[in-house]
Amino acid sequence: MLLGKYLTGSNDNRWCLLMILCDQSEIDGYTKEGVWGQATLDALFRKNVRSHGDQIALSDPPNREDFTCGAARRLTYSEADEIINDLSAMFRVLKLDRDDVVAVQLPNTVELPLMILACFRAGLIISILPTSWRQAELERALNKISPKVLISQYIAGDVNFPDLMRETTVNVPSIRHILAFGDDVPDGIVAVDKAISFARENDNFIFDAADNSGPAGANDVAIISWNGTVSPDLKPIPRTHNHLISAGLTVLLEASLENQGSLLCPFSLSGLAALGAFFVPWILTGSSLHLHQPFDRFCFMQQIRLEKPTFTGLPAAALTGLSGGVKKGNLDISSLKALACLWPTFGSRNSSANIDASLLPPIIDIVSISELALFSHRRSDNPAINFIPHGDCKFPSFTEGAPSLITTRLKGCAMRNGSAGTMLVGQLMIKGPMVCAGWFTPKTVDGEELAALETDGQGFIATGVKCEIVDESGPKLKPVDRLNNIIYHGGLAVAAEDLDVIYSEFSGVEHAVAVSVPDPILGERIAAAIVPGSEAGFSYDDFKSFLENRELAPYKIPCRVIEVKEIPVDDEGVVVRQAIET
Repeated sequence: MLLGKYLTGSNDNRWCLLMILCDQSEIDGYTKEGVWGQATLDALFRKNVRSHGDQIALSDPPNREDFTCGAARRLTYSEADEIINDLSAMFRVLKLDRDDVVAVQLPNTVELPLMILACFRAGLIISILPTSWRQAELERALNKISPKVLISQYIAGDVNFPDLMRETTVNVPSIRHILAFGDDVPDGIVAVDKAISFARENDNFIFDAADNSGPAGANDVAIISWNGTVSPDLKPIPRTHNHLISAGLTVLLEASLENQGSLLCPFSLSGLAALGAFFVPWILTGSSLHLHQPFDRFCFMQQIRLEKPTFTGLPAAALTGLSGGVKKGNLDISSLKALACLWPTFGSRNSSANIDASLLPPIIDIVSISELALFSHRRSDNPAINFIPHGDCKFPSFTEGAPSLITTRLKGCAMRNGSAGTMLVGQLMIKGPMVCAGWFTPKTVDGEELAALETDGQGFIATGVKCEIVDESGPKLKPVDRLNNIIYHGGLAVAAEDLDVIYSEFSGVEHAVAVSVPDPILGERIAAAIVPGSEAGFSYDDFKSFLENRELAPYKIPCRVIEVKEIPVDDEGVVVRQAIET
C-alpha cells in the first residue's frame, strides 16, 4: 500500500462516541482505498517521539523577540511532547469536555503547533483565527463555533491581541476562559504558564505516552478553518485528522518529501494551504519544522542559511527575487529538494514567468480551492500552471497507479466560442478524502453538527469557481472566473457585499462598493469604488477613520479609492465589479 507507511497506527474504537463528519460507508471506502487510516496526527507525532525524540522538532524564527514575547526556542520531539502533555493537562483542569472548541489567535511561533497538537491530544477541536482579524470578524466567527476557551499572544503592531480577545468576549457568551502566552498579561486573562503550573499541582491524570491510540480517532473533528467559497459570510469548515492528512499527502507525495527532513514554513498556519503544505508533512515525515513569521526577507534568507531546509515555500511573485538572489551568488539553496509556490487564489495569473527555473529546485505549485481542498502539482515547462485535471487528480501526478485525492467535474453547459466551435464552461465541483460536506455547527446551537454545503446528486461540492475544459495533455479545467462577491486578500476570503454596505454608510459617499486590485505578493488587495456625495468633497482620511471606528480588520480598509460616476449593475441589480476599471 503506497500510503501505509504514513498512516499506520492503532484505533481505540471510541470514535463512534464523538463528533463524526462522515458516514460509515465513506469511512470504509476511503480506508479500503488506503487514503484514510486509523491514526490521529497526535498519535503519529508520538510515533516520532519514540523513534527520534532527540531530533529537533520545532524552532522559532530567530527574530522572535522583534514581534512577540519570549526568546526564540528550539525544541526536540521529546521536549515538545512534554509541553503538549502540560497543555493537555491544563485543558483537563479547565474541565473542558471532549469536542469543546478552543479558538486561538497566535503568531508563527512554536506555541501554535504545540497548541494544535495539545488540542488533538485532549480530544478538543481547535480553530486557528487569522491574526489579521479584528473585533468585527472575531465576534462573527466566534459566535458561529461557540468556543469555550480563547488563547492569544502579544504580537507587535496596531493592536494588543490579549486585550482584543478580552474585549471580544463581551459578545460571545460561550467563552469560559481567556488565556495568553507571556508573563505580562492584562487583567482578566490567565497566563498559560500559570495555568500549566496549577494543572501540574491539581491534575491527577497521568498520560500514558506508550498508548498509541489517543483520546480520539482519526475520523473525529480536529480543526476548524474558515471559508472562501460560495457563501459571502464567514463559514467554519470542520476537518478530521483524515481530512488533514489527505490534504498534506497531496504536497508530500508531489514534492517527494524525505523522512526526517527540514521544513521552513513562511506562511501562517491558519489556512488549509499552510497546514497541508507544512504542518501535516512535518508530522508524517518526522521532520524538523522551522517557523517564520510572515514576512521578513532578511530573516527568511538567514533561516535558509542556518537551517538548510530541504523544503520551503514562497508566494508566487516572490520566486523572482529568490531566483535573482541565487543568480547573483547571494544565496545558497543547494539543500532544497523542492520549493512550494503558494498561489493566493485558484485561477491566479502566472506572475513568476520570468524566473530562471534552472537555478531552483523542482517547484510545487499549491493552491487552496476555496479553502475546500488543496491541489498541488509539480511545475513543468507547460505554462498552464493553474490548470487541474478533469476527473481524478492523482498524487504524485508523475507516478503510474498513484492514489486519487481529489475528483473534479464541471457543472455547466456548452457555449459557443466564436469560430473555434463549442466549449464547455461551468462551475467546478469537487469531492474526495480531504473535502468536508458541510459547515461546522455547535451542538449547543441546534443539535446539529453540520450545515450541508451545496452538492449535486453524485456528492460533488460546489466551489464557486467557473472553469472551462481545455485539452492540455488530457482534459484539464482552466479557471476563467469566480464568484462576483468574493475578494481574496492574500488567500483570505472577503465578502464584498458586506463591505459594500459598510462603505456606503459613510456620509461622504452616495454609493460605494468593494473591488479587488492586483497585488504582486498577496494576489489581491481591496479597493473601494465610490460615487462621491453631492454635499461635500470626499476625504479619504475621514473615510479611513470611519472604517477604523467600525473595528474592521486593517486589510478591509481600502488601499485606494476609485471615484466613478456610477456603480455598474446587471439587469438584476447585482454589482458588476469586473466592469469597474481599477
